[in-house]
Amino acid sequence: SCIFCAIGTYSPIAQTQLCSRCPPGSFTNLTNQTVCLLCEPGSFNDLFNASSCSSCDPGTFSLFGSTNCSACAPGSYSLIAAGECTPCSAGFFANSSRSSACSACSPGSFANSTGTILCSKCSPGSAAVRNASTSCDNCVPGTFSAAAGQDMCMLCAAGLFTSEFGSDGTFSGSSPSAVCDVCEEGKYADRNGSSTCTKCVSGNFVAVTGATVCLPCSPGTYSEPESVNISFSRFPDTCLECASGTYAASNRSTSCSSC
Repeated sequence: SCIFCAIGTYSPIAQTQLCSRCPPGSFTNLTNQTVCLLCEPGSFNDLFNASSCSSCDPGTFSLFGSTNCSACAPGSYSLIAAGECTPCSAGFFANSSRSSACSACSPGSFANSTGTILCSKCSPGSAAVRNASTSCDNCVPGTFSAAAGQDMCMLCAAGLFTSEFGSDGTFSGSSPSAVCDVCEEGKYADRNGSSTCTKCVSGNFVAVTGATVCLPCSPGTYSEPESVNISFSRFPDTCLECASGTYAASNRSTSCSSC
């Protein structure tokens, strides 16, 4: 009488004397089989006479009939029993092979495409406040970031300003120690985070750069309204002395009176 082929073996033709062993990458889990089944994607075996296949570990994958699992490449990941690896989503990365999960880009960095191996640092003049950023935001006027990889933009100090989006703190004035543009003579910025400097009104002046307040013209001096003397009072950086026979008795005078 004929004997059924055991589990893990098969016989493809009738009247054979021996059953064949299922090769690695295949199996049978029943007796009396004429073919072996291939291991499904996400599983493998590396033995003859197998009765089942084993699941691939997280971070690996396999195709049909695999005798081993392959590691996911950097920039991708897999869970258990995966038939393929999944690219990291934008905002995430995997910098090594055999990853079972992707990591979020930290604040100050970003990934704007899938399959990222390493996140990119935000360039000077921009910042990324949150984890898993897909882009960096330009610093708004009045703020700056002077270095790459910043997670927030800094406010310009009083007396300083930036008027454009994306300031990197490059200074274009006369003081190399400043991180924002410095208010010129005749103008001031009295608070942090200024996007522009304010012109001193007539009766006041400021003769230095980077001022946070205008000073009053002292008695005996004055500065004229712009409507009277455009060339002088456009950027009032000094006060004029009263002419002979005239006087200014108080601070912040805009003209002198006759004696």
